[in-house]
Amino acid sequence: VDHDAVRAVNIEQAKKGAALLMADAITGDHEYMTNKGLHGKWLVNGRPIYSKDGIIAKGDLLLVPFYKNNELVNVQRITKGSVKRPIYGGDMQGVTHIIDGLVKNIAIVEGYATGITINKLTKFKAYVAYNDGNLAAAVRQAKSDYPDANIIVFGDHDKLDIEHNRRPGEYAANKAADPFGAKVAIPLELGDWDDYRQKHGEEQCKVALRAALGAKPRPEPEPVPAPAQKPVPEQKPVPAPV
Repeated sequence: VDHDAVRAVNIEQAKKGAALLMADAITGDHEYMTNKGLHGKWLVNGRPIYSKDGIIAKGDLLLVPFYKNNELVNVQRITKGSVKRPIYGGDMQGVTHIIDGLVKNIAIVEGYATGITINKLTKFKAYVAYNDGNLAAAVRQAKSDYPDANIIVFGDHDKLDIEHNRRPGEYAANKAADPFGAKVAIPLELGDWDDYRQKHGEEQCKVALRAALGAKPRPEPEPVPAPAQKPVPEQKPVPAPV
């Protein structure tokens, strides 16, 4: 069996499947995002899908298209129960999903919800890498697309890998950032930046993001003194009429 030939066929089939999914996609609510406190209109499947597990109803799948060299190569499908799967056999190496925003600073993230959160709180354009193994490729693409931009890798705070004595998300983020002089921002707690937002709220997450980027905290607004009240002239009693 020519495994490379089989792999090439699978990749092409996945591209066709991705194109069909996106051609039928519509925008709508999705429980996966709503449950995270992220409200908006997202890409979802626009018609029922027949699968080995049965019929997937219209709107049940959140769709995250991934591109490589500006070509649609795969779609991550996320169920209402948070099960995430790309199209089987499709290419997911070196892929990105881009969330539009300001380009003075470019955010690189692993997951879609994290990308939405960072984009919402910072207004930065965000490159979603799908996993930590793709972070380096995402940084490389962002730097190629925007050579003058500041690149920031918003990595995940993973549990310590005892065998290698490192945290995988932080290690991958730094490894991706170092060759390009990019910054790395890791939450202080276990989880990703979207987890942090869910736990602490948007305003506290903004504070943590600024701290992680080394920005000075915003000063508290000085209290505005109340306007001085004009003295009320003393009223002399009026004598009662005789």
